[in-house]
Parts: sequence; C-alpha cells; structure tokens
Amino acid sequence: MLAPTGIPVGALRAFRHNARTDETSISRLELRTEDRGHRIEVRPLADDRDLPTLRFDAGQYAAELDRAGSGVEDWPARRIGRLLKDELVRRPELPAAWECELDAVGSWPQEPDRIEVRFWHPAAPEPRSDEPFLQFTVELPVPAGEPRAAAAELVDRLTAADPRARAKVCGGRADYAEALGYPWPEDM
Repeated sequence: MLAPTGIPVGALRAFRHNARTDETSISRLELRTEDRGHRIEVRPLADDRDLPTLRFDAGQYAAELDRAGSGVEDWPARRIGRLLKDELVRRPELPAAWECELDAVGSWPQEPDRIEVRFWHPAAPEPRSDEPFLQFTVELPVPAGEPRAAAAELVDRLTAADPRARAKVCGGRADYAEALGYPWPEDM
C-alpha cells in the first residue's frame, strides 16, 4: 500500500542483534501515515512494546528515499524484480494459497538475468515464538520482453504450482524442517 505521498506503508520487520548474547531477534513494526500523509509513524506492534514509536515528516522521508536511490545502478532483472515484488505484496493471497509469505525479491549485477525470491513457510517467524518455520529461496530466469509483461509471467510461473516444490530451504532450523516435513539441507 502507498501513502498519499507515495511512501510505502504496512508491516516491517526489524532485526536486532545482541552482541553480548549473540542472539538475533525479529521485531514487527508498522509504518503508517498521519496528518493526511504529511507525517510518518513507525511503531512496534503489540508484541514489541520495548521499542520506541518514531514520528517524522513524510516529505523529508520521501526526499531521503529518493536521495538514497539516486545513482543506483539498474538492470532489467532488477526492474522486473521490483515489479514482481510489488505484485506479490499487492496480492498476498497468491503465496498464501501455498501457505507461504513473501520475504524478499532481489537481483545482483553479477547475475543480471536471474531473480531470487525468498519466502517463508508457513509464515514469517513471530518474535519470541517457538512455532516452526522455514525460509525458502528460488531463482527465476528473467523472461525476455517488456518489464511489466515479464513480471506478470514470473508471478504466474511462481504461483501456478506450489513454489516450495522447486525452491531450496535456506533458513529456519533442522528440527523445524522435520516438524514441517522437509529435509534439512546438508550444506547448512
């Protein structure tokens, strides 16, 4: 979802690492607009009340996003990957049909013809939860053609059948894999 200023709003995940205990925790945050889209508020969801709520000017935030993105190299797989991600975020029911939740979509300059999609099964891990989860990754070759049409083709290809069938487990724990009925990769 986009705020009136064009700023993405919704749920975010923040990863915090405690160097003393070598533990990493995941916090769920909400990004929303206030004052008709002129202010941004980032606040913790109910289970992470130990984090502060942050408020700042939406115009300054949008300008900083533009500044951070300027001069960044672009290539077809990266453009198509952004469109693919936007569509999967806009239509979460597509991965949900396979008990999956989108995590990330990326492409790298050294592999300009490939897009990597990462997703969670059955859902993203909740903070302080012992519910089993796995993270999967699948690489997709970029189809030729106009970026929007190529992204639509990848959405169809990714969601037409269970994406876990051709994906590789890349996160979670061995006991979670066993509980969910998946083999744990030997290289992890």
